[in-house]
Amino acid sequence: MVRDVGRRILEGVGFSVLTAGDGRQGLERLSEHRGEVVAVLLDLTMPEMDGVEALEGLRRIDDVPILLMSGYPEADVMRQVSTGQVAGFVEKPYRPETLVRTIRQVLGL
Repeated sequence: MVRDVGRRILEGVGFSVLTAGDGRQGLERLSEHRGEVVAVLLDLTMPEMDGVEALEGLRRIDDVPILLMSGYPEADVMRQVSTGQVAGFVEKPYRPETLVRTIRQVLGL
């Protein structure tokens, strides 16, 4: 449900959105669309592969900006990842305008 809400918000402001149901599928999608994807919004809590493992896999595929999303505070989340791997953070629950603003800032829009 969270994935669908995020997709609708971003499509509503003009972004094209690819979604993945879990970390493994996310890696596959990025591989399939390498060079087309301008940013990844990655939830840390997913089935099949946790967000930290998915983040490392995404980094091996492409150097696209990655924004983390979590219901945990940003400081707690950032202790789990290497410095420089993350371009931004969105805390859940988020307001639509916060999600859009954060992604636009990361993309320099």
